Amino acid sequence: MQSGVVPPHPQDQSFAATADIRIGRANGHWVFHYPTLGYSGGITSSLIAGAYKLIVPTDAGNLNWHIRILGALMWLGSSLMLILGFIPTLPVRLLAAFLVGASGYQFIQPTSELFAGGLFSLFIFSSAKRWPYWLTALFLVAFGLAKVEMVAAAVASALAWWIWEWKKKGSKSYLTLVWTAVWFGLFLFPSFVVAGSDPTSLSRSFLCFKLSYVDLLGPHQFTGPLMSDEAMSSHAFADKVMDRRFPGADSVWQVIVSYPKLYAEYLALASVTSIPVVFNALKLMLVPMALVLFRGRELKGLGLPLVLLVATILLTLAPAFMLTIFRIRYFIKFWPAFCVLAAAGCDQLTWHSNRKGVAATLWICGLLTIAIQLYYFQDMWLNSHYR
Repeated sequence: MQSGVVPPHPQDQSFAATADIRIGRANGHWVFHYPTLGYSGGITSSLIAGAYKLIVPTDAGNLNWHIRILGALMWLGSSLMLILGFIPTLPVRLLAAFLVGASGYQFIQPTSELFAGGLFSLFIFSSAKRWPYWLTALFLVAFGLAKVEMVAAAVASALAWWIWEWKKKGSKSYLTLVWTAVWFGLFLFPSFVVAGSDPTSLSRSFLCFKLSYVDLLGPHQFTGPLMSDEAMSSHAFADKVMDRRFPGADSVWQVIVSYPKLYAEYLALASVTSIPVVFNALKLMLVPMALVLFRGRELKGLGLPLVLLVATILLTLAPAFMLTIFRIRYFIKFWPAFCVLAAAGCDQLTWHSNRKGVAATLWICGLLTIAIQLYYFQDMWLNSHYR
């Protein structure tokens, strides 16, 4: 029902059209459009889309369908791996599958969120199942470079992964960090070559902040000459607001340092607006996850995945919180792992620790969450770029 044409810039989904990893000669010079980290598709999301376009014939009229289907299959397929790998009982597997599939998150744009979510699920699975270090590190780095805000989470996850392996007396646990560094270098080096000394060029952090600032505080202001200029574009309007409220600042860091009080006021309002989104995104599954985290020491095989999940949630949301208000799409990266680990943990507590109340809590919260998801399913589909 939606268009197969990729939305143009400044929509984040525009990376699907601009992703281009072809190498060739033009006007006597070699041309190589390697993506940089500041792009809306990051590095690895753009590489996935670019590689797909090299292999599968597409055109401008259907490209967005191709990329969105690819992202959905990657996200759902990796979710299925988590379900089969961590949950032993069939009824709980089915519950987790419905929690993932009925969410409607597989329709979300930009597709880079789905690519990141699929790669994160693969990293969780491979680290827990002790796949080769080089392959697990590849999934981790690919996740970290899928969007710029995931880099901190990837680095923290690498450290947590290494500490876990070291405590397990792995004689070659240092290879977790070595392979992570190798893959980071291999993915980032072409960016240094193409974009110069700053592989995060075209950073959108200040753009994101100023648009969010206007959207968040605008409804709380009295209407004035600037506010009533309907002919002005949103970007031009945001620039004027920045000039008036934060003169001389051209980065988020300068806003924080030069105008700490105004920035603190922005964070306070952003908190009030963002906290309900956490509950909108994770719904009643917050309750089973709280039980699992509280009883985490009793669980077998879930310790490392839970540590990686919590670290990723905190370190992906923290950068976003500094720049903008939360949106549901920020949570889809870890929604499959969140559901699967909550369900798997409750399943273990039920059968191994004989905690029947935990099973009842899981099923009540799970079924109510699915019901809520189905109620909003069409909305998630039709408004996939605005959630």
